[in-house]
Amino acid sequence: MIGYSYDILKRRYRLLTTLLVILVTVTLLIAISYTYSIIETLNLYIGGKYIVVSQKESRFGFTGVLDISNLTRDGKILDNISPEILTPGFINGSVVTIRGVYPTSFRNITPYKIIAGEDLGENDLDSILVGYELAKDMNIDVGDHLILSSIWSKSFLYVEVKGILEGEDPFSTEVIINIDLARELRGLRENQVNIIRVRNDPSTLNMIYRRLSPGKIIALNYSENTRYYMRKFGITPDIFLIGLIPVIVLSLVSIKYLLDGLEEEHREIYRILNTIGYSEKRIKYLIFSNLLPYITIGIIIGLLIGSAYIIYVHNFLRLRFLIYITLSINNPLLYLLVFTLVTCIVAGYIGVEKVIR
Repeated sequence: MIGYSYDILKRRYRLLTTLLVILVTVTLLIAISYTYSIIETLNLYIGGKYIVVSQKESRFGFTGVLDISNLTRDGKILDNISPEILTPGFINGSVVTIRGVYPTSFRNITPYKIIAGEDLGENDLDSILVGYELAKDMNIDVGDHLILSSIWSKSFLYVEVKGILEGEDPFSTEVIINIDLARELRGLRENQVNIIRVRNDPSTLNMIYRRLSPGKIIALNYSENTRYYMRKFGITPDIFLIGLIPVIVLSLVSIKYLLDGLEEEHREIYRILNTIGYSEKRIKYLIFSNLLPYITIGIIIGLLIGSAYIIYVHNFLRLRFLIYITLSINNPLLYLLVFTLVTCIVAGYIGVEKVIR
């Protein structure tokens, strides 16, 4: 009888436990990763971790139009701001994010370095910078000639890669071009932009409000952008969390079904253990300790499969530059969350009361 305290699980339940945990882990990892990355994408896409000024009535920040005629002095953009044009576009048919900038203004407020080639100049109207992550994924190098187009118009540009840029998100995954080229792609007129990125400086923001029409613009920080614009559609970022509910419910039902079957299959063993003095709590602990190695193996395999699947899909579909899935895949807290969640679900459903009474 004592032998039962070391290994009471039948072989098929070891295999079933491992396979089910793999499935649950993969499902949870993909669902949580996409939820997290979509919210982060919406936050980062417009301007990264900066204050962003945009048209108040626009449906989203990069769809509005601002006239910056009053934000220049002697033909130059004022200090501490970077007027920009954002547009989803294509490089040789692959989806990318295109950011049109005044090179000097962009350089003054954006920390980055050129790791290959040269930086963009004010008069570079046939050259672009490519973010390091984008260049690495698409095998782009300095001197390459590319066809650049926008989703907003039928215009396209034939440009040369002047440099490779490495910086904070989202700039390492974008194409940086001169503002005049971006206007051509986006169909905007002179002095028109989508957004103005600003350092967190009250005096600069006050200056912008004074020079532009206060009732027609809004300044939002990194964490406010998503919520503000999604409220225009009557939703909040929390709506994405609702998508996790069916996943979690399916996981709960699957594991509950497995453990109910385990109880029935091991009914006699549990009764014998209870007869020789094992309490319900001790039997539960014994079951969990026998399941734990298979749970751990299943979670590790599930995390590997889920991560590989996410990376493959995003590389294959070229979506990783619009949805920053790498933010979640590279976050160890995500793996800890999934591991803890799956383990707690299994531990919480272990029960022997019905079969020992």
